[in-house]
Amino acid sequence: MTQVDDALVDALRASAAAAWQILRHGRTEWRPFLRERWGGLPRLTGKTGPRIWIVCAPGGEVVQTSVLGPSLRQAFPDATLVLSTSNREFLAVARRIAGLDGCFFTPFDRPRAVRRALDRVRPDLVVTVESAFAPVLLREARRRGVITMLASGTMTADYHLEPSYARPLRHHVFDAVDVVGVKEASEISAFVRLGVPASRIAVLGDLRRDARFARVEESERTAVRARLGVGRDESLLVAGSVRPGEEPLVLEAYRRVRDKGAELRLLIAPRFIAQAPTIESECAERGLSVARVSAGVPGASDVIVLDTYGDLPHVYALARFVFLGGTLVHVGAGLGQNLIEPLAHGAPIFFGPHVRRWTALTRALLEIYPGLAVTGADDLADGLLALDAAPGIVAALRERASALMAEGGDAAARHVEAIRAVLTARGRAA
Repeated sequence: MTQVDDALVDALRASAAAAWQILRHGRTEWRPFLRERWGGLPRLTGKTGPRIWIVCAPGGEVVQTSVLGPSLRQAFPDATLVLSTSNREFLAVARRIAGLDGCFFTPFDRPRAVRRALDRVRPDLVVTVESAFAPVLLREARRRGVITMLASGTMTADYHLEPSYARPLRHHVFDAVDVVGVKEASEISAFVRLGVPASRIAVLGDLRRDARFARVEESERTAVRARLGVGRDESLLVAGSVRPGEEPLVLEAYRRVRDKGAELRLLIAPRFIAQAPTIESECAERGLSVARVSAGVPGASDVIVLDTYGDLPHVYALARFVFLGGTLVHVGAGLGQNLIEPLAHGAPIFFGPHVRRWTALTRALLEIYPGLAVTGADDLADGLLALDAAPGIVAALRERASALMAEGGDAAARHVEAIRAVLTARGRAA
């Protein structure tokens, strides 16, 4: 694929995203979306410290910033901290993060939009979370002398071998990144194979494994329970980020568990809100009552559909058992959804075969209870029933989860110190 072809693909994607936003939200909301996506960002004024722009893909990258944002604010009280992402739902999630001065849509990764956005923000530092998905922004920022950084970066599961890294606009994208912060030392070699000098790579940890990321106060638990209509003594099976095709498997397993007398309620969080009608029809086929969170307090329904974004990490704190979505059906490279979020709260996690991204963690959990690995509804139902009657194994799994999370407990602090060092070296820390 040539550079021109790659640019054309990027432009087509930008146009498609704009059209989808217009169709979804109407004229009252597409105007600010298009204005900001083409670089018409709000001008920033008032503070004298460094300007730090955090760029996130919509999803777990935004959620990770819930621990980085407050840590940066504590370290740099006079800094201007802004975050951008590319969809409306996760922009709303970002606006709930403490310590940020502003949130807006990430500009399309096209030269004109990027240049206009950089003119408005005038950052000292651009931080992209987990992946370098905006190569034009990173290159233009670095060309202007702006410091660029990858935070909580990953190349697990052979990311570096994915075809996207052979595309011209992504080829050598890390040449435009001054500090490549990675989650684990084991990932350094993959970045080196992509041409990143080892001197620019720093092991800063996984922001999702920072101790503060998992912290949910009792008052927050109480509020979440009230919102979901879940009693303090009720046991909850949380099926998180369930992909299309997994809904009937999870619901069938739940029905079988209920038929055996287990006292569980099911909360199912679809990966895409558009899956909600499918879940409702599958529930009706099995005689299960169902309610959506967006419609109000679900009450006493058998199944709760979490059809909102950004709430799942807190909901995991209420779980007795978890099923990890994106693992029974093969999606993309077969990586599976985010295992760290449920792991942080200790509940036993059931998962399918597609967990390439999490093999070290799943291997450690399977040492305690091999039945966590499932291939369908029968396995999942059998595993739930077995653990429901085995509190000792559940306690051992919780201890192992706590130990695994403790390995990355200071990730936010390491990121802050790396940012302080690079800003100081460039004379921009004050």
